[in-house]
Parts: sequence; structure tokens; C-alpha cells
Amino acid sequence: MSGPKEIKLKKTITAHGKEVSVLSLQEPEPEDLFALGSPVLIVPSATGDSGIEIRAKVIAAYISRLAKIPPSSVKEMHIADIYKCQEWLLPLLQGEGT
Repeated sequence: MSGPKEIKLKKTITAHGKEVSVLSLQEPEPEDLFALGSPVLIVPSATGDSGIEIRAKVIAAYISRLAKIPPSSVKEMHIADIYKCQEWLLPLLQGEGT
């Protein structure tokens, strides 16, 4: 496992009474997955194909937990910053990232 992932925010947020412009996210551990579940659902279709649904509320919970910021701070984030966190997180949870 490598160190925390730093993500520069497009929009500054407030967390624990301080202005935050860079999030430092710890890599998820098994206990995080057990507590929060998978942010991805496999959705079958009527034709037998399947797709995926990314669960935004679960992504937000991971951001809060891994960055050690309150959920209210995640709600302040710019959507582009949430997607940056999601792009980093999903491969890690699928065993692809390091």
C-alpha cells in the first residue's frame, strides 16, 4: 500500500472549522468496505446484459471516512472534485489500483 492520495480541490471546503483546498485520502482497508459496502451495483437488464450503477451516497461516505472529514464537508465539494475522488477510489476497490 502506498501513502495517502492528495487531491487538489477545485472549490475550497470547510472541515472541522478550517478551510481545506487539498484532500488527503487514505487507501481503503477491508474494514471500510465491510462498513460502507461497494459503491458499485451490477444491474441486470431484461435482455440478459448487465450494466453498473455507481452509488453516489456510498462514494460520499468513502470520501468522508477516508479523508476524515464530516459528511457536511463532502456536500460542499464541487462535483468535479467528487468525480476525481471516485476515479481514484473505484480501481482500488476492484483490486486494480495501488
